[in-house]
Amino acid sequence: MLYCTFIRQLGLCHQANECEKECAYNDITMLSVLKIKDPNCLKFIQVCNNAQAACSNCRDYCELYKNQIVLINEEIGTDYNHGVNCK
Repeated sequence: MLYCTFIRQLGLCHQANECEKECAYNDITMLSVLKIKDPNCLKFIQVCNNAQAACSNCRDYCELYKNQIVLINEEIGTDYNHGVNCK
């Protein structure tokens, strides 16, 4: 399910038929599923490449992203950046 949530965020729904349910989620549902407090974290996936956002208000979101992006890159054949590493 987490995998599909990030498939939706990345706009890759057309490449992952198994994610049909998650791809239909709206942002409010996404916030709830990911347990994210700051809705700005969902505005653009590149937030995890920005140290200021990724290591502060979007830290939880970006940790989830980092855990899934390796799998997404392998499964879909993409080459997304893994995001910044916070200290």
